[in-house]
Amino acid sequence: KLSERWTSLDEAIRDMDAHDIASAEIEATGMIVSARTEKVAKVKEKVKREKLVNTFKDKAADLQDELLLLEDVFTVGLTVLNEQMIEMMMATFVYPLLLQPLVLFSQRYASMVLNMEEHTALNPLPSTFSHPFNPEYTGNYNEAQASLAPVSGPAKTSLFTMAAAFQLLSNPPLLRLMFTALLHPISPDSTTVPTVRSTLQVASVDVYGRGTIRIDNPSIEGDAVPDSRTTYPFGTNEINRRSSSSRYSVGSSNSSDDEDSDACVFVLAPALAEVLEFRGQDYDLIARTRPNSYRHALLQCIELAPTEFAQMRSLAVCCIDAAMSRLDAKLATDLLFGVNLKTFAEDIPMDERNLDSAYAHQEQDRGLGGGMGYESRHSIAAQSKRSIGRNLVGQVISPLISAVLNARRGLNKEWKLTYDAVAAHTLLYAAKGHARGLVTSSKTMETRRTQAAHFLSQLPVLLHSPMGGGAVSYFLAGVPHSSSAGYDGQIYGAIMNLILHGAAAGEAEAPIESFLQLQKSSDGGGEEGYSVEISHKADFNEMTNRVGSVFLADLDTSDSSKQHPVSRDLMELRDSVSVFFQADALLSLLKDLAATSGLALRDVDPSGIALSKDGTFVQTMDWKYSKTVFATISPGLSDLLTSSTVVGANAVESGTTLKLAGYPAIPCVCEAPASLAHLFANQGSGIVAQGVTWQSLYLVFKDGWMIFAQPIPGGANGEGRVIGACLLERTYVDKDSSPVDGGSPARRLLFAYSSFELDPPPLFLFDELPEKDKAHPLAKVESFVSHLDVWCENERAADYAYQVASSQIFNAKAKRGRRIQSFLSPTS
Repeated sequence: KLSERWTSLDEAIRDMDAHDIASAEIEATGMIVSARTEKVAKVKEKVKREKLVNTFKDKAADLQDELLLLEDVFTVGLTVLNEQMIEMMMATFVYPLLLQPLVLFSQRYASMVLNMEEHTALNPLPSTFSHPFNPEYTGNYNEAQASLAPVSGPAKTSLFTMAAAFQLLSNPPLLRLMFTALLHPISPDSTTVPTVRSTLQVASVDVYGRGTIRIDNPSIEGDAVPDSRTTYPFGTNEINRRSSSSRYSVGSSNSSDDEDSDACVFVLAPALAEVLEFRGQDYDLIARTRPNSYRHALLQCIELAPTEFAQMRSLAVCCIDAAMSRLDAKLATDLLFGVNLKTFAEDIPMDERNLDSAYAHQEQDRGLGGGMGYESRHSIAAQSKRSIGRNLVGQVISPLISAVLNARRGLNKEWKLTYDAVAAHTLLYAAKGHARGLVTSSKTMETRRTQAAHFLSQLPVLLHSPMGGGAVSYFLAGVPHSSSAGYDGQIYGAIMNLILHGAAAGEAEAPIESFLQLQKSSDGGGEEGYSVEISHKADFNEMTNRVGSVFLADLDTSDSSKQHPVSRDLMELRDSVSVFFQADALLSLLKDLAATSGLALRDVDPSGIALSKDGTFVQTMDWKYSKTVFATISPGLSDLLTSSTVVGANAVESGTTLKLAGYPAIPCVCEAPASLAHLFANQGSGIVAQGVTWQSLYLVFKDGWMIFAQPIPGGANGEGRVIGACLLERTYVDKDSSPVDGGSPARRLLFAYSSFELDPPPLFLFDELPEKDKAHPLAKVESFVSHLDVWCENERAADYAYQVASSQIFNAKAKRGRRIQSFLSPTS
């Protein structure tokens, strides 16, 4: 039944692959169609893809039902039945349907992609920038995707089914052996695997001498299988063993005994159990094993670079995450990183560490499962003539981090950063209890983040390039003339500010509005930095949805006729910025863990928690976050996004005296609240109309500040008293062109000020009294927007004031954007 379900699922995945390939071929023709035809085609494509995804989900549900039925049988606990089911599963399901397709894809992929490199170099896809992490990758592996379809489909099905088995089954011996077969660094050599025969033994005798049925020990409650390498005897007990070969041999039996109908035969299960139980003392075991090609194949799938294989990478990540999450963290880490192999290598003399014997490692054997000769680049042969002391930690960490932070082509066909929170969960789970793993993870992630930062620093070029439409002025006011000095630098800085902070005050789509803040107490106290999601543990339903989301990721349902050309590019760039925030927070956490040997997460399951800067954590009570880990972004990035270089020595405060001479001073009228009445030179000099006090002031721009001042009567050097001031980089301005009631020639400018502070600048008012979110433990961080209406004498004066104000605001925001670019640049 499992094989039937696997076949049905494989057909659904192949259908999705076939549709992907056909769509890519149509797109490659570059046919020009009308807007109406394009809209109809997009709708049809959406319907087709959603139908294929729904079919896949139905088949996945059938597989889930079958695995749950198998789980029920295992849960009965009859030992004699369970150990035979495991042996049969390994022989008829795990190896032929879950593991072999991975190796076949790995072989074909390696040869195919090498042949494609020359083709892609001659036919690169147009792009403003190179791949953020692999400059040599020019993209377009559509031909490779089509050629590999016969093997990539079964490999995806195998990854999905393997992950589902780990997620839905709970029998500890089965999960331990499946983990060993998939991820242990070594695999039994098929030429030395023993065959064990034993009598079917249902009954047994307990410690009191009473007859009993052989049943499993009660399962321990919890998600993870306990830290134990215990499995079943699999016929190796003296009491019921009939005949065997290899190390289990105790003599031969006659042929009639071997052919008894009640004889149980075990081959794969005891061989895997022997590898699982290896703790570094058995030299003979090393001689009977091979590098695990299935492990290499899985890690290669995680590290796949081409965008065309994003679904494969996503499924491989889910598979290793499910496998890691189901075992105790220490056991999983010891097996994954080959801790016992390292111990073994350090215990034997240097001149005996070369285990490249002809008997132990025949070139035509890949371990259990047999097959064609194949030597992986992670194999012992590739590492100092099969020396045991190879970098097993780096083999795992490097692919995982490449999956955590990667890049794919967006809807605009440009590169965009991607972040895989499930891969980050695997990384944290694997490395949190391993000192070297944490150091390696931290260093590798730091390199990756530096590359991502460099990529982000170049993003403004995309919006200002001809490919981006050069229509930045649509979003920005006060843009200087192209002939002005430093024009390009100002534009790029302003665009960087636009990407992060938005074109309007409090713009919801701006990445700066995406943060959460850790509240250490339920009353909203003990606020801690700015937090983002860094990892997530996926279950079966989420894994199924991931397959669909990857398949629908390239589906463009936007109406290009109703969207500004730059809007989509801006959205894609902001996605990359949000990804960078996650990568920065993960790196910050990894550095802290490496410095403390994983203290914060040592005895903690990395899910459903929010970590603070001091290494403590709070459990998240909201069901939405029960499998998620949140961490704060680095202090440097936090300060960059929320502080201003203008504040400090150049700070301007209400009530101080300021020299107005030499700075643009624009006469205006503002509403003066009673709380500021004491600041005016002549109290009561304002004009009161309908209960509102209006005061004549001068609007002055100085050193990054917008200042409202009143001249001091008789003051020397044109001095004035500051009534109110605000930072230009946080200010937005618009001109109200609607006519004024009563036919007055006066016109007004609409100023808005956005910040995370609850107190607005003097003269500015909130439309509604704001209140910070105090949700415990994670509260949404949002900027608070206050407003100020500034009146000018007539339209001409308003136009002049708007021109000056927008130019000054543009310069201030461009400066802030250049500061962000400088922070992201490789030399920072």
